[in-house]
Amino acid sequence: MELYLTKNKELSLQLQGYDLFDQQHSVNFLISSNTITQCITNRIDRYFLLTSRYNLSRFGGKS
Repeated sequence: MELYLTKNKELSLQLQGYDLFDQQHSVNFLISSNTITQCITNRIDRYFLLTSRYNLSRFGGKS
């Protein structure tokens, strides 16, 4: 989702969400002829990212 804060779309805020439905599982099984290995990885599950952008191409005059 992106929101423009100025009339000329020079300044904007963007909100992004990752893994909102908790679908990224971090467990892997490796099976060979005589062993079974379970690998559990720690990772960031669910997070949000807020980004602000300013368009510098119009800075100092009209383009």
